[in-house]
Amino acid sequence: MKKGDEEKRRKFEEKLSKTDKKRLIYVDESGFDNRDDYPLGYSPKGERCHALKSGKRTERVSWIGDLGWPKLFTPLTFEGSCNRNLFEAWLDRCLLPQLEEGDIIILDNGSFHHGESIKEMVEEVGCEIWYLPAYSPDLNKIENWWSPLKTWMRPKLKDFEAVRECVDAAFKSCTNVFAYCYI
Repeated sequence: MKKGDEEKRRKFEEKLSKTDKKRLIYVDESGFDNRDDYPLGYSPKGERCHALKSGKRTERVSWIGDLGWPKLFTPLTFEGSCNRNLFEAWLDRCLLPQLEEGDIIILDNGSFHHGESIKEMVEEVGCEIWYLPAYSPDLNKIENWWSPLKTWMRPKLKDFEAVRECVDAAFKSCTNVFAYCYI
């Protein structure tokens, strides 16, 4: 991490520490496909484990979600990868109706997270956007949800005919946390 990035990170963490945690809404996208990934491997101590992996494109299901306290989690699942149109539709129909004036949306610096229309949509409901400093995904609390979700899906994928069915089942299995949103 560059020295300037370290300073931006420190300032961001300081800003977070002075903010009411109930106002923070962490947003991120992730995805899952049916490639054979190896969650574990073996190599001699101190050496990187190498394994062969297919480069073939496979069925991919992605999602956008938010996490706040004690706010609802409003995921949207879709086939393929995220883009600005999908992100704006999710903001408009899923996230923004759940927010209260003064809430703060925390985003990474994905190119489709930036734009005047996004800024206007968020400001229109009385909220703000804070962008994470570079190289700081660990400051986005929702990142902690993706790993357990994928861990739940990996062994169960073989029980479903399609990746989409497995992803939807993963979100529905956690009904105490997820309030599902369809577009």
